[in-house]
Amino acid sequence: MESSAVRCGTDLSERMSERSRVATRSGIETSTRRLRLTAMDTQLVTPAPKRLALELDLIADFACPWSYLGKRSLERALGNLHGFAPPALRWHGFRPQAQTDSKADSKFAKIASSPLTHISGDSSDSSAALAAQDSAITTVAANQSWRAHMASRLPAGISVDFAQKSLAEAGEGLGIHFDFSKLEELPDTREAHRLMALAAREDKQSEVADGIFRAFFEEGRNIGDHAVIEAVGLESGLGPDTLAAFNKPEEGRDEIAAEEQRLRGFGVVATPNLLINGRVLVPGPADVSTYVQALDQALFPKLPSDKKHLH
Repeated sequence: MESSAVRCGTDLSERMSERSRVATRSGIETSTRRLRLTAMDTQLVTPAPKRLALELDLIADFACPWSYLGKRSLERALGNLHGFAPPALRWHGFRPQAQTDSKADSKFAKIASSPLTHISGDSSDSSAALAAQDSAITTVAANQSWRAHMASRLPAGISVDFAQKSLAEAGEGLGIHFDFSKLEELPDTREAHRLMALAAREDKQSEVADGIFRAFFEEGRNIGDHAVIEAVGLESGLGPDTLAAFNKPEEGRDEIAAEEQRLRGFGVVATPNLLINGRVLVPGPADVSTYVQALDQALFPKLPSDKKHLH
């Protein structure tokens, strides 16, 4: 009897011990699974990185082949950025002050010396003064051939033929097909810039700019003609309201003249010029790699130069 009781007690003890071990293992497994789930939840809650802003201001002219190259090179550089929405390109039209017509040039110099830096007071006086300045620039443009204009922009020792050949070769690499043989006179691009200002209402400045550049440099159309510019606007997809506004000569006219005056006050004398995020300036024509470096500098101003890479 005693031996039987001992065996029963031993069996009971062994069963209780086994249950305890099972319970313990189960608890450990449950605990482990709980820890694993907790760790997974922690990894999923990851804050999204802050998106970096990019603002572009391009000072350019439609009768400037370097402006056409600059816009296309900038677009190629932007294609190297990853994780950025395409930024809006703010266009600032700037017609060149030609130097070959002394009469028109002296007229412009007299007007430019007048106190117009800050337009204020009687609006009719301001409009009249801006119209006079605008007329002086237009007179110069109307009296200048294309080749004479090109020669005035080139450094000593560089011929027009050599410059145009170099521009054509650079353009081919960017999908631009310059045909300088079709260009005879320097057009007044005032109406082209006015359409660009109105195109901003539809966020279609880039499309319109491409259309105007192509019309002049590749097709040889007279972009100084209002009807030609209107046709380019229609081809570029501008709506009827914007085109109707363009057919009102006073719509945007004073704003275009005032901006040119403001840019001259800042010391701008030629095109193109690109300002990135209001702090990094790329003066003159630049290639794709230069624009990429400038974009890096604008987006990551605190990083060492050898660490700024977006491409």
